Formats: sequence, C-alpha cells, structure tokens
Amino acid sequence: MEIQKFNIDFVKRTVHLLAYQDEHDMTNLLNCTLGLVMLPFGRIRDDRPPWNQMIETIPLLQSLHMPLFNPIKGYDKRTDNPIYYPKTVGAFLRRIRNGIAQQEIEPQYHNDKFDGVIIRNRFGSKLGECDLEVHFSQDQLREFALFIAQSYIEASEE
Repeated sequence: MEIQKFNIDFVKRTVHLLAYQDEHDMTNLLNCTLGLVMLPFGRIRDDRPPWNQMIETIPLLQSLHMPLFNPIKGYDKRTDNPIYYPKTVGAFLRRIRNGIAQQEIEPQYHNDKFDGVIIRNRFGSKLGECDLEVHFSQDQLREFALFIAQSYIEASEE
C-alpha cells in the first residue's frame, strides 16, 4: 500500500512540475515524462481503461506524428513473421518506456531551440526491428504527460 501511495503522490507532484515553464521547459517536460512512464508503470493493468483502449480512440494520440506503431509481441517460429499486440494505450506506453530505457530519444531543434523529441523502440534483446517511432512537439509532450498522469490518478481512485 505504501508503494501505491508513493506512486500517486509522485504523479500528483509531477503534475505540478508540468505547470512550471521557463527557458528549460523542454528539459523539465522530458524529465517529468520520463518519471511518469518509468516509475508507476508497473502498476498499470492492461485490462482497464485507458490502458486497454485502442490508440485511435484517444484524440491526443491520434494527433501525434507517429510514422510507426506496430507493437511486436514476438515472432512466429515457423515463418519468422512478427506477431503483433493490439494497438492499445498500454502497448503504446510500454513502447515509449522501453524506447526511453534504451536511450532511443532524439532531440529536435528549431531555430537553435530544443522543442521536441522523437522516441523510437526496437524490439527484442538484440534491439533489432523498430516497432515505434513517435514525434512529440513541446506542447504534445506536455499534453501526453498530463494524460498519463491523469490516467494513473483516475485508475488509483477505482
């Protein structure tokens, strides 16, 4: 129970940090997002909203520039073809988490200002095939972090 309280308190404190804006805003946003996808992540239940919802049902996720999202579950042993998970919010969050953990983050600059990131995930222990590439602008990253935080908070109240 103490872990659950710590996780929700952490999420609520992170929401306050997301309101902070200055010349290091993108760094703060990235740090907050990192904390939100890494720390309470193990507590999500893939069978509950919003984690079990298909990403196309979430307007925020539809608005992202996502050239690739095919969450690989494994490979068919007979054909060596990939087997995919459904494209749920939980699968998306898991790929974001793994991409961050694998340091597959590419900063984006416009007019010498750090104002976005690209996160990729590579599947498997050999980090081979890419199954996620998503581009976040500064505003989208803030909205995404707030969406994740609010989802954790709502799930904890059930």
